[in-house]
Amino acid sequence: MIEKIGQNLADKGDRLDLVKKPRHEVLHRSSRDTQYPHLKYFYSCKKSESLVLPILEKVIGKTILLNNYAISEGVCQALAQAAPSLDSSQINRIYFTNNGISD
Repeated sequence: MIEKIGQNLADKGDRLDLVKKPRHEVLHRSSRDTQYPHLKYFYSCKKSESLVLPILEKVIGKTILLNNYAISEGVCQALAQAAPSLDSSQINRIYFTNNGISD
C-alpha cells in the first residue's frame, strides 16, 4: 500500500517536471521517451498530425469503450503506441464498434 502511494507521488513528480520544462522541449520529445500512456498517445497523434481525441478517458469497467465513436487511422496507431503502457489493473480491454475504421 505504501509502495503504491510512493509510486503515485513519484509519477506526479515526473509529470510536474514535464510542466516545468520549456514547452518546445516537451513537445519535441518522442513517444518512446515516456512511460505515460497519455503522453505516448499525444506524441503519436502529433507525429501523424491526427486530432487528439479523449479516447483514453472512455473507460467503463476496465474497458476502453469506443461505441459509435469515429476515429482516424492516425488515432488508431497512436492508441497502439500507448496500449503497452496502460495499467492492466485499470484497463484490460478495448472495445470498438461502428467507428469508421476497416479491418
